[in-house]
Amino acid sequence: MLDSSGSAPLNDFIGDATVSCLTPQTGNGANTGLTTSTGSDHGALVGDFPHDTDTTYNVGSSAGLKDTYNFTNLSINKAVFAVQATARVRKTAGTATAAIVARLGGTD
Repeated sequence: MLDSSGSAPLNDFIGDATVSCLTPQTGNGANTGLTTSTGSDHGALVGDFPHDTDTTYNVGSSAGLKDTYNFTNLSINKAVFAVQATARVRKTAGTATAAIVARLGGTD
């Protein structure tokens, strides 16, 4: 919350801001535990925006599988105030859970 508590600059109105959307790039990240719907390029199958209504995807049916993806650097030279990671996930049968994994500097 941008209110009067806490430390600057998050204690007041921050002024004009830009929102950027980064999608996975072609190529494989450090983790490729999921199975591709076609080919072998994990990032190319999920980097579409807007999404392709499930024409291409990565899939897994066992616990603990993990895919990580490569993203381009932001093309701005300003402070980053927040990051929101999102995923589009489908459960096709039974009980399933999913979690978003962030990988920074070689650590998940």
